[in-house]
Amino acid sequence: MTEQRIFPNNKEFVLDRYRDEIITRAEWTLKYLDEGYLADDNREKMRQYTSAIIYAMSISRLIYWHTSPIGTPKRRLAKQRAKAIKNKWPNIPSPPDTLRKVRNKLEHFEESMDEWASSDESNIFIDSNSWFDLNMVNIEGIGSARIFRNIDSRGNFNVLGEKVNLDAINHWCIKVIESLK
Repeated sequence: MTEQRIFPNNKEFVLDRYRDEIITRAEWTLKYLDEGYLADDNREKMRQYTSAIIYAMSISRLIYWHTSPIGTPKRRLAKQRAKAIKNKWPNIPSPPDTLRKVRNKLEHFEESMDEWASSDESNIFIDSNSWFDLNMVNIEGIGSARIFRNIDSRGNFNVLGEKVNLDAINHWCIKVIESLK
């Protein structure tokens, strides 16, 4: 019989490594957000913001979410890890509500593109725009455009119908760092 591993939640050294990793990823997320804000080119903005969202999501997975299949040893360890982190640092804030949905849309982007490409509607699209007004997506006499990626005037990063506020990610990362120091 295989021995079941147990997460060492009483070892300060181990939990401190997780703390350091979470802080590092939060700092990287903040750096990508800053670089996206400063970028002159819209495609570069999208690249930087996409990286920020992916790193922010990796913080959430460390603290909260268990991505391994149910009933597996990896899932059990991940749940124990998340519980140990929350017990050690109970004031870690929750991520923006829609972060996971946006990250999933980015992760499975090709599926939405396939759906768009094979639709009966006109294949008009809008991509990599900053501060674009979303009420401009209907083109009279032609049809509706599909918005792939967009940053609206409120600072929302929109991906295929899902959005997350970039300032909310920034604020969350700052609060995560503060809660761990």
